[in-house]
Amino acid sequence: MGLSPQSIQEFQEIYKTELGEELSYEEAEKQAKDFLNLYLITTQQKND
Repeated sequence: MGLSPQSIQEFQEIYKTELGEELSYEEAEKQAKDFLNLYLITTQQKND
């Protein structure tokens, strides 16, 4: 699952605003993908 560079940058901005920490691009990409996967898993279970 690929995320656009713009999506990853937006995730970095949200993370910094909400948690006060800066993430490297690579770490932001990993965390954003993990978050999206978690969201997809939980919404699939809800719809089954």
